[in-house]
Amino acid sequence: MNAFTKHNGVVFTELLEINFKYTLIRTISVEIGGGLTQAQLKTLADLKDELARSVLHFGGNALKSFKYGQRSVGFLGSILNIDDVKWYGSGDVIIIHQDKK
Repeated sequence: MNAFTKHNGVVFTELLEINFKYTLIRTISVEIGGGLTQAQLKTLADLKDELARSVLHFGGNALKSFKYGQRSVGFLGSILNIDDVKWYGSGDVIIIHQDKK
């Protein structure tokens, strides 16, 4: 398994620590879907699109400690025939510097 992937110019890693010099900017969290949208039709790539936009917005070039998944928003949504699934993703926005530790 590859520890690093790149999406829309942003490096993603699930690792908690990396062997590169980096500067921590902030932790972010994103949710897509639920309500009137169709999150079940969304993909991990759609989630990474949103996360990459956020990383770049805050001046980062990578997302460390990347976590993601799907969760139900509850019983009420299913009764109302509304998509009750959301994708969620989070991690630490960082700037990876060119030189190693």
